[in-house]
Amino acid sequence: MATAPNGHWSTDLCRVWAGRDGWATLALVIDCHTRELLGWHLSRSGKASTAASALEHSLINRFGTLGRVTREFLLTSDNGLVFTSRKSTRLWCAAMA
Repeated sequence: MATAPNGHWSTDLCRVWAGRDGWATLALVIDCHTRELLGWHLSRSGKASTAASALEHSLINRFGTLGRVTREFLLTSDNGLVFTSRKSTRLWCAAMA
């Protein structure tokens, strides 16, 4: 349970119909306390770079940096392959180091 903003974020992927372009993958990151959308990325592929891009967008939006953030917070996902990939894990570890 999130008791304050920036304490707990959640991320997931979903497939959306993009009309004549076919199916696309949407990665979202939300703040679980405020339910605010912090970052997103829409792509034709559902690769780890899609999830990492949404997290990058969120970090820049909330903290103004991709580097180390000044406050610890929890990021949850369904532990799918895109969220446990090297790219996503490296980005997350760099922010929390």
